[in-house]
Amino acid sequence: MKAAAILLAITFAAVIASAQKCTLPDLSATSAETLSLGIAVAAVTTPRLEQEEKVPPDSVFVDVHPVIRKKTEPVYPKLAMAAGIEGKVTVRFWVDTRGKVHDVKVVQSDNEVLNQATLDAASKFEFDPATVRGKPVSMWVTVPFKFKIADKTDGADIRNLPVGLQGAIGCITNILSGEDATKCKTAITPDAYAVVGQRYIPLADAIERRGTVKGLPDERGWELSMVRTVMDDQAQLATLLLRTVQKKSGAYRFHTVVVVRSGEGDWKIRHWHTGQ
Repeated sequence: MKAAAILLAITFAAVIASAQKCTLPDLSATSAETLSLGIAVAAVTTPRLEQEEKVPPDSVFVDVHPVIRKKTEPVYPKLAMAAGIEGKVTVRFWVDTRGKVHDVKVVQSDNEVLNQATLDAASKFEFDPATVRGKPVSMWVTVPFKFKIADKTDGADIRNLPVGLQGAIGCITNILSGEDATKCKTAITPDAYAVVGQRYIPLADAIERRGTVKGLPDERGWELSMVRTVMDDQAQLATLLLRTVQKKSGAYRFHTVVVVRSGEGDWKIRHWHTGQ
């Protein structure tokens, strides 16, 4: 009996001694083992993500409205410029408390070809946010964008074009104004054609029939008021958008002329699209 009591005491002492040698895990550690324990210390060592803002209501009363800090102009779509398309696109988006733009949407558009350029530009805007009692708040904003081709020709713009393109523009104006265009025959490719209204006509025939329904318009008494040029990256093809205006009435017409660069470096007219 006494021997059993002594053995029990020795065993208990051994357990206590073993427990004193144990060490708890270091809670300040950021090892995978520590994280796997689900210990809250991970929240201290991990950066806290910024809470996303809620979409504001449609109408918010504020003391100060958002003010544009950074404005991005839309890039005029090449297709729209070549076709002479102008118009206005209105977008709506909300500005958060940091002045960032969210949820840009088109609410009104004169032409869909202008929409994407508007959305891209609006999404890059930055604002000083609206405030209420000095504190920033989120709110919806409506912004109109206008696309307009310049009314007047910039002479410097033409002079900065390659000499061959200047010559092509000179031929175009000579043909329209009824002046001697014989020297321009070499500036037209053999397969060149014209689109007059809805008719496809060989360009040489359209020139000969100027002033008729099957020819280019006769623009004697008109003047060139605008030229815009869109050139491909290899500088081998250019689209010229020309606007001509009748001096007396102020009526205007757009011409889209595609010119290509030959192996000799000359620019030749391949396609001519005009309204009637």
